Amino acid sequence: MSTMVDRIERNKDLVQEVVESTATHVGRIATIITTAVADVAREVGDLFTDGFEMRDAARKARMDEQRGILDAELADPESEAEPSITAGAEALSAPAPTATTDEVEVEDTAEVGAAVTPDARDSERDVEDIPQPSVPVSPEVEAEIESEYDG
Repeated sequence: MSTMVDRIERNKDLVQEVVESTATHVGRIATIITTAVADVAREVGDLFTDGFEMRDAARKARMDEQRGILDAELADPESEAEPSITAGAEALSAPAPTATTDEVEVEDTAEVGAAVTPDARDSERDVEDIPQPSVPVSPEVEAEIESEYDG
């Protein structure tokens, strides 16, 4: 009887090894197939993208040919511009009107020592009324600044 159990156990071990080996190889084959399918899909997508780009280039070449442009790199940028863009460029390149002092009246209402602020015409504030940022300055630097302004 022990020989029969030994034989059954050996056959069970053999079947187990065959099943494990088969599963491992089938898994590897499936991975290869999955990777190959993904690679083929990527290549087909790239092929279609190239086709779209070539169709676009051919369309642009036909448009250039209709406009009489032989080489797009040598084309005059102004000839390619749309009318609305060209009109806008011409308006921008026109000289701006200038004013002389004879044409403009300037009312000098600022007082000497008055603060220059956006509301300087409406305000009589002094410079001391405007809050100044406080920055710590050493006495030596402060003395140097005062000497520059005094002299």
